[in-house]
Amino acid sequence: MAKRQGIIGLIVLLCFAFIFSGSNVYAADANVSTEEELVAAIDAGNNPILTADITLIKSVILPAGKEIVIKGNGKTISSDNTEKPQLFKINNSKVIFENVTLEGNQKTQGIWVEKSEIELSDVKMNNFVSTAEPGGLPNGGAIYALDTNINISGSTFENNKSLSGGSGGAIFFIGDNTKKMTVTGSTFNKNSCFKAESPQNTGGAIHFQSRLETEGRPVLEVTDSTFLIGTPFNTGGGIRLLDAKATVTNAEFKIGNLPDKYGVSGGGICSENSELTLTESKFTASGTSKVTFAGGFVDIVGSAENNTSVISNCTFTGKGQGNGLEIASYGGAICYETGIGGNHTIDNCTFTNISSSDTGGAVSIGTRKNELKYPDSDGIVYENSSASVTISNSTITNTQTLMWKAENAGGAIYVGPGNTLKLEKTTITNGNSLEGGLIYNAGTTEITGGSTLTGGVGFKLGGAIYNNGKLTIDDAEVSGNFVGDAHWSGNPHPNKPKEYGGINIYAAKDVTITPNAKIAVGKDTRVIDGQSKIILTGSLTNQLDVSISEVVQTTGFIENAYRKVGYLVATGDGTYVPTVEDAKIIHYFTKIDDASVVGVHDDIGKWDYVLDPVKKAVVLGQRAKMVYHTNADDAKFSDDSKVKDQLYTIYSKASTEPTQMTPLNEAPSRQGYSMKGWYKEEAATNLFDLLNTKFVDGKNEIT
Repeated sequence: MAKRQGIIGLIVLLCFAFIFSGSNVYAADANVSTEEELVAAIDAGNNPILTADITLIKSVILPAGKEIVIKGNGKTISSDNTEKPQLFKINNSKVIFENVTLEGNQKTQGIWVEKSEIELSDVKMNNFVSTAEPGGLPNGGAIYALDTNINISGSTFENNKSLSGGSGGAIFFIGDNTKKMTVTGSTFNKNSCFKAESPQNTGGAIHFQSRLETEGRPVLEVTDSTFLIGTPFNTGGGIRLLDAKATVTNAEFKIGNLPDKYGVSGGGICSENSELTLTESKFTASGTSKVTFAGGFVDIVGSAENNTSVISNCTFTGKGQGNGLEIASYGGAICYETGIGGNHTIDNCTFTNISSSDTGGAVSIGTRKNELKYPDSDGIVYENSSASVTISNSTITNTQTLMWKAENAGGAIYVGPGNTLKLEKTTITNGNSLEGGLIYNAGTTEITGGSTLTGGVGFKLGGAIYNNGKLTIDDAEVSGNFVGDAHWSGNPHPNKPKEYGGINIYAAKDVTITPNAKIAVGKDTRVIDGQSKIILTGSLTNQLDVSISEVVQTTGFIENAYRKVGYLVATGDGTYVPTVEDAKIIHYFTKIDDASVVGVHDDIGKWDYVLDPVKKAVVLGQRAKMVYHTNADDAKFSDDSKVKDQLYTIYSKASTEPTQMTPLNEAPSRQGYSMKGWYKEEAATNLFDLLNTKFVDGKNEIT
């Protein structure tokens, strides 16, 4: 029995311990209508209930251990003192704000909170400006939170601002992996920072970061909320993440009628070395709004391996195609900045009417064209780019970059050096750029899974794709629109109007094309001898139109190659060896009329792609014909004919390649005679020396 009583006693003690350590559910309510009454109620541990608007002359300081609910009843607590640092200062307490408006009047910070738990329900926080604690920076216009859990629901943050040297126009949050902020059904309207420049000035609405990398990442959850982006800010007009973990669901980011250079990067979100999950959200831009640098809607930064992002079921809508409609310099919708690391996914997203000025009309994986890393400066050594990005089940329509600067590339997508892109089950339509109307690849890109690329315009080269890296076209359809500055241009190569400029693909470097690929017929893939070629992984089944550099181009867009026998067009991948049939399927696409037409591979003296059996490659070549005549009425071949033709394929200038002038494998017969040999002339005074007669001399090019 004594043992049982001990257990009951322990249960009673535990119950009391739970009651006393939980929320202050038994705190008395106290009606307040003045600053003095509000402070007195809080000091007494009561829950203030506002019966009138209150203007504060001093900061309300909550001693440690307080657990109170401030019930606003729709009333307002406002500031009237520019000298006090904040409206409320909370330390090691639990505070709930309900149905109240907190008004800063551009005079003070809203809430400074440390090592606490706070909740905002149906709260409006307007017109606060950050103030610096001694030795600190002026972070967080409405809320500065250190090592604190925050729950925000049904609330509005409007026109709050962090001052010079600070971040987090509305909220600045810093904590470890035990801390979390939840935002539900709330609105952030026109919050901002001090300037649109670095350092600091990050997070126009929310700046959210860890304390130290060794302490783990705090968690941010945003659901059913709206961000109306304000100006100015450096990075992250809506949310700025730094070594944090965030999930944003069913949110809307609106960038409307802001000026040019309203921010530097990440109009909606900037995530640096963080874990970002962004789903079922909507991004729109209008007016003249354009960030100076990267990511019109989302900017992702950082070389850490655990820098990851998953963006799914989102829509991104810009201002259209055309000069002055750009919303970023790099990555109109999304930019993964140069030096980016980690794994990133875009799935089931829609990008429409989006433009950037320099690279990646919709998505830029890297920033400046062909840049592997940012230049080291001020003692900072930057990392090489190494991101792996997958875009799947998505649609990208009506996108572009500008088209008159050498820096312009990738009307829809730009892939920078060191980065990898896998494009699966994705449709890209109607994109424009100087090079690569749809895609400019300087990294490693695989296009597969039934993806479709159509309607690309390259004002110089590469209507659909410009490849300056490692490119594989697998289960995909590619059809560029044209190359040049107008439909009536005839698709010219720049400065070489009698040549094509890669309407489908311009291969500055090798392109792998599998048997599953469908490259549009009547439009070219362009290869440069000694610089680029097509790599085959299997027997081709679809016609492939390939153009070449007919003459050398030494200025502008340099092509140090010219038409000749042996011009390399395609090879195998190391396991597959090209065949004569592959050479027939690859068609010499040219504006010059001395080439074989499609499907004809036995004409004489015409240029055509042929198989080089020595190099096991498809090259440019010609065919010659030797006519063998019996030269006697009663001399005949086995089929009773008097004439036999033999075709010779010329694929090299080397006198031993091919084995030239091989004799006809059949000799005619004549009753009573034996075959002596073949003669060049009817007079037949000298035998024709087949073995020592060559089509080529082994020295001069056949051009």
